[in-house]
Amino acid sequence: MVRFTRQNFLKVFMTAFSGFFLFLGSGYVQKTVSAQQAITPSTGKVGLVGIAIKQEENTGRLIVETVFPNSPAAAAGVSEGDIIVAINNVPTQRMTPEEAGSLLRGHPNTPVTLAMERAGTQQAYKISPNRELVSGEVALFGVSIRQEEGTGSLIVETVFPNSPAAGVGVSRGDIIEAINGQSTKGMSPERAGELLRGQPDTEVALRLRQPTSRRVLEVETRRAILNLNE
Repeated sequence: MVRFTRQNFLKVFMTAFSGFFLFLGSGYVQKTVSAQQAITPSTGKVGLVGIAIKQEENTGRLIVETVFPNSPAAAAGVSEGDIIVAINNVPTQRMTPEEAGSLLRGHPNTPVTLAMERAGTQQAYKISPNRELVSGEVALFGVSIRQEEGTGSLIVETVFPNSPAAGVGVSRGDIIEAINGQSTKGMSPERAGELLRGQPDTEVALRLRQPTSRRVLEVETRRAILNLNE
């Protein structure tokens, strides 16, 4: 078993994808987006709204899972559980998290219009916050993942440099078979993201299968704090 503890911050900006954890305006991280898929290195600056979303299984609705403190969304009064009805006047019905992320992210100080429905009520409201570089820290494993069509397997799409995943030898194309002892068979990327993220410096264990050699790799590492604004 290999252990890796990351102490330094990784420079990142959120882009559409990961989530499950999905960062709106970034896209958390593909049927749904997991947190891991939300984090992508960038040479430019990406403006975000400052919320994490999840896609409701039965209805497909996009739901606000987290509102980051001091974000444009927080300032506009968005609450956890609110339903995203439209983005820039485009209805979110049948919209994938990737598509939502591509609409939400953009250059800092540019506006994005969200039509929302208040959680637990039929109250509708509309906001047009400016995208900003959102402050906040999230503990992640350091990969983006996608779900393979046909098999439903969760595949490592990207391994971020200097991340915990890179430190324990995870490679692009590896198949994730289990997370923290839980099989990924039938698991959505959203659920995988929930298992991969957590408190800083907490352990996460994965079983992976390398696509060419079929060799099984068991890794155990610690989630890293990613400074989203550094």
